[in-house]
Amino acid sequence: MIAPLYVWTLTAGDFLFGWLLLLPGGLLLPAIACLTSFGMVAIRRFSTDQELLACCHHDKRILRVALRQDKAAGDRDALLRHREMWNVISLKQLRAEVKPLLLALPLLAVLAAWCCERIAFVPPVPGGEVTVSLRRPISAAERLAHLVPQPGVHAADGWIRSFMPDARDSRASVATWRITADGSAEYALQFRVDGETYTHRLAVGRQFYTPPEQASPDTLLISRVTLEPRRLFGLPGIPALGLQPWMLSYLLLTFPLVWLTKKLTRTA
Repeated sequence: MIAPLYVWTLTAGDFLFGWLLLLPGGLLLPAIACLTSFGMVAIRRFSTDQELLACCHHDKRILRVALRQDKAAGDRDALLRHREMWNVISLKQLRAEVKPLLLALPLLAVLAAWCCERIAFVPPVPGGEVTVSLRRPISAAERLAHLVPQPGVHAADGWIRSFMPDARDSRASVATWRITADGSAEYALQFRVDGETYTHRLAVGRQFYTPPEQASPDTLLISRVTLEPRRLFGLPGIPALGLQPWMLSYLLLTFPLVWLTKKLTRTA
């Protein structure tokens, strides 16, 4: 159930946002952040009672001044009364936020899934070096793997490599190649291991990239292409929070843009 739903989500994302991939790489994240901010503010503007929200903001500004005066004067009765009024207004604002949030969530979910699969990495370019690795259980250590030569693809370290123990995972072994591709195309990299042939599809010079990690049907062999993470201004990700570099850049752009768009459009 989950897999078909995810595929449908990506298909919807390609239909809605696929045109963004035609933009230059440096404009992609700012464009997505702008699109998100405009969309969220538009949904908020047309799905909420703007007059009510404006009155709530105005009343809170007045109450903020009154609360400071109450604290300075030591008037506990007035302070409690004004705090109760503040809570009533906050509850009205909270109820008003539910509708735009429910309307925005499906679009944000589609956008998030699409971004994770389509823009998280920079697509390989013709002539650029790409590291390709095969990962197997540690029992495969010292065995040989053969990357089948094909026109337009060059292997800097040769076509045959040995599986070596993975320094980062004692349970796995890895064979690694450094390759370059001459032209813009989708290549089918074929690996022969223990008499079996495995294929990893690699798109080069396209607006999109193929999945960096692909597994064999039995999942005992995993092929991976190391791609450059997409980022803005050299910002790193925050692995401890599960934030990839593109996510951090996107969030740092989107939050101020939403605030600015609300101000420019006078949206409460």
